[in-house]
Amino acid sequence: MKIKKIIQLFILFSFICFFSYKVFAGTLSSDIDGIDDNRYPQFKNMINSLKQTYPNYNFQVYYTGINWQEAILREYQGHYSEAPMNLFKKGDNYAGMWYCPICGLRTYDNGLNCASREAIEYMMDARNSLNNDSVFQFKTLETPDVTYLDISNIVNGKGAFINNDEAKSAIYDASVEHNVNGYYLVAKIIAEHGNNGTSLTSGTYPGFEGIYNYFNIGSYGNGTDAIIRNGLEYARKSGWTSIRESIRGGAKIVKDLYIGRGQNTSYYQKFNVADVDASKLFTHQYQQNVLGAENEGRILKSYYGPTANHTFIIPLYENMPANASPRPDTSKSNSYSYEEARVNVNAGSSLKVRATPAGIEIGKLNSGESIKILERAKSLVNGLYYDLVVSNEDGTYGYAAREEGGKVYLLGNGVIKTDTVGGGSTTGPTTPPPPPPPIVNNIPCLQPNTITIEGTNINLSPDVNFDKLSTYLTDSTFNIVDKNENPVTEGILCTGYKVYIDENLYTIVKKADVDGNGKITINDVVKAFNHIDTNSKIKITDPAQLKASEVKANGGNTSITDIVAIFNYVAISMGL
Repeated sequence: MKIKKIIQLFILFSFICFFSYKVFAGTLSSDIDGIDDNRYPQFKNMINSLKQTYPNYNFQVYYTGINWQEAILREYQGHYSEAPMNLFKKGDNYAGMWYCPICGLRTYDNGLNCASREAIEYMMDARNSLNNDSVFQFKTLETPDVTYLDISNIVNGKGAFINNDEAKSAIYDASVEHNVNGYYLVAKIIAEHGNNGTSLTSGTYPGFEGIYNYFNIGSYGNGTDAIIRNGLEYARKSGWTSIRESIRGGAKIVKDLYIGRGQNTSYYQKFNVADVDASKLFTHQYQQNVLGAENEGRILKSYYGPTANHTFIIPLYENMPANASPRPDTSKSNSYSYEEARVNVNAGSSLKVRATPAGIEIGKLNSGESIKILERAKSLVNGLYYDLVVSNEDGTYGYAAREEGGKVYLLGNGVIKTDTVGGGSTTGPTTPPPPPPPIVNNIPCLQPNTITIEGTNINLSPDVNFDKLSTYLTDSTFNIVDKNENPVTEGILCTGYKVYIDENLYTIVKKADVDGNGKITINDVVKAFNHIDTNSKIKITDPAQLKASEVKANGGNTSITDIVAIFNYVAISMGL
């Protein structure tokens, strides 16, 4: 399976090795009996049960200090982009609830699908792997505990690409040189290329003759050819012109940039929760395959006899559920409900996306960006409502403030939709949603879904109608009346209408609606022009209409630039 590899350079680390010691952002401990059952349910009993059955197994636990739901959210990223963080290959055992409902059936990286939150929870919850079949994904890899003969024995019967003297010698030498488990190096190569190798290990791919990439580093893209070419181009730049150089060079990268920086198990290389640099957590992950760590662990286990000694490091998270996360049901569809919305912040600024309500920042949403609101907050956190959202543009997923200081940041259309995927029927998107419509004039107050409160005025962009303003005022008691004090309960809104909000009175100023009829036409251009024409006696006297003509924020005076902007808006609306 071809998986995107992300390679970055980072600083090295040092730590003190003893019975219990502090490393990175968390704490590593050998005291299994000291695990708090209330905070980390089931772990103590499951680990002790394995130790009793396999006395040659040694265990440590790593207290990550990371909230469980935060960890899941930070792994559930990259929707619609070319690189979701977790992918899977569909099959009889991987269908239904394994599918991410946001991405639907869209494929990535040579036919893989985006994994659901449920799938990520199942694979990240170590309790599901505390059994002899899956536990080897937690085996520490910093031990060159195998010989050249051991390596020769396990590759016997494999393809010629690895069952040859050059490859076997390179694997053994790299294991000793870099203090890395030799079986692990074999397992990683087999997991990447299968038993018989691929074009990346053949040395014969057209245009890349004599170039090898045994660890698949830099191999990414949509389509087989793109994956192969990117991987071999990386290998060529790295000077991997022989099997030996590819294995030794790849092993050095794995050691220096993964094992040597705290990602010293297959689990940590897939789910980076133990990085030397806390700011890099949930990045710098070796592969996108959500099953990758488990697959490597099972291959690794198959190489050892029953009496070999092993040390496993088990990750613990804060606020984990009382029971192990269930395996996604392949017979059920996965679905999600959402409301289409747009980000309403000042032009050139952005809105922070957080891992938890009021938590750490993990991304940004730009002004005018198209998003989906997945869950509306029902309670305040630090004085704000944080809604769960996903960007329709780059797939950023997390919590964003709905409003602050009277300004609404997330302008929803008020229509709740539900998409379903898996279980034999799919109504959700198989491709990313279309990009948002272009912003006319690039003028902040004319951007769609723009609502701001300025003194006793509520400024609206031309598209804002009763339903959109109602969404904005969801948490307030309000009434809207027209210029004759008649109630308004639907349809378009006009400059000069009044809004009573929690007993406070505001006047609607619909930008560019200069004549106050709610529609932006050439009449608005003419009325604004007459107002500034020194030869005209027809002036705007209504304060709301005057404010409606000021679309360029020129210090409170209508000018020719305002008129040009309104004219351009009308022209674009007419398709001219």
